[in-house]
Amino acid sequence: MPYVTSIERMGREQGRVEGREEGKRAAVALILEQRFGLVSGALSARIAQADESALDAMLVRAITVTRAEDL
Repeated sequence: MPYVTSIERMGREQGRVEGREEGKRAAVALILEQRFGLVSGALSARIAQADESALDAMLVRAITVTRAEDL
């Protein structure tokens, strides 16, 4: 088994976090597009800038809101 430095471990963890966030961003956008059609640029920007906890909240709300703008 190759030696892995603490820096490499931190980099791998950061990559996992970023991958999770990108997956959540894609899921929020997909749900909104399927429910409401094209997502506005302003809403896309909000999704792109959201951190992981905000993305979690957006995922839940994306399922229940009646308009995309209410996200």
